[in-house]
Amino acid sequence: MPDRILAACFGLVGFAAAAAIGMIAGNDPITIITRALIVMFACWFIGRACGAISMIGVREYLDQHNQNNPIPSDIDLEDITPNQDEEQTARPAL
Repeated sequence: MPDRILAACFGLVGFAAAAAIGMIAGNDPITIITRALIVMFACWFIGRACGAISMIGVREYLDQHNQNNPIPSDIDLEDITPNQDEEQTARPAL
């Protein structure tokens, strides 16, 4: 999903930039729109590739992080015995 969002952003920025440059250059409207559409599709493909590459990097990082820092299960928590300080603070005052 984020790769498609990045691709759309790249495409829209490319379209806007090409349209603005075409107007500054004084081209006729058909030429401006045609070139802006071509640039938009080219930038969309570039954005899609950048998004896919970044998603692969994020997934690899998260997988490695989850392997190094596993979430303890209920069985693991039962094996932990509280020390004396925790037992004293856990008792209600009478």
